[in-house]
Amino acid sequence: MRLHRFATPQALARAASRRFVALAREAIAARGVFRVALAGGSTPQALYETLAGAAIDWSSVEFFWSDERFVPASDPHSNEGMARRALLGRVGVRYVFPMVVAATPEACAARYEQLLPEALDLVLLGLGEDGHTASLFPGEPAVREHERKAIAARAPTGVADRITLSAAYMNRARLVWFLVTGAGKAQALARVLAGPEDHDATPAQAVARHAPEVEFFADAAALGALHRA
Repeated sequence: MRLHRFATPQALARAASRRFVALAREAIAARGVFRVALAGGSTPQALYETLAGAAIDWSSVEFFWSDERFVPASDPHSNEGMARRALLGRVGVRYVFPMVVAATPEACAARYEQLLPEALDLVLLGLGEDGHTASLFPGEPAVREHERKAIAARAPTGVADRITLSAAYMNRARLVWFLVTGAGKAQALARVLAGPEDHDATPAQAVARHAPEVEFFADAAALGALHRA
């Protein structure tokens, strides 16, 4: 795991945007396409808004999602809707693969598996105060899925019905980024980076400690507990 430290969320978003642009250009030059799974949340949103002005061949980028709430894209809780407002609707994208495409979360996951490539170039993830990432929540069976690429999942609060990439599939990606800001995430981040490994208690460890290449982009507030340790 590599850890990038930033004084503010704004500095994090700018640095992540520059790195995203470089990765996209490298992938497109090498393979003709850049395949990325987007995340929800306020920290990724700041990155997307920054990326909206970037010089990338957006027609060669394929957009997937790391997880989604089982709601229409018009719903204010939709990760897809947020990404469309912040980025996708502002640039010339051609390939967008939403998760909510069927009548049930289970059917959505089954259809999504058919769309997913063998491996993604980049998976963007956040981190919850409870240690969850994507829609892999503490104590839920989704974190122990080892065969499927995408699965239906349940959240303990908010919109309960979810679709999520499995940890096993995310661990195939060329690169995984965790974007973490705010003091509320400090204890969870410390557990992910330095705590005992327990995927049921801290599901983010299932990706952070097992994907081939993982980078954390964290601000000073999120790193507070790690510094105190």
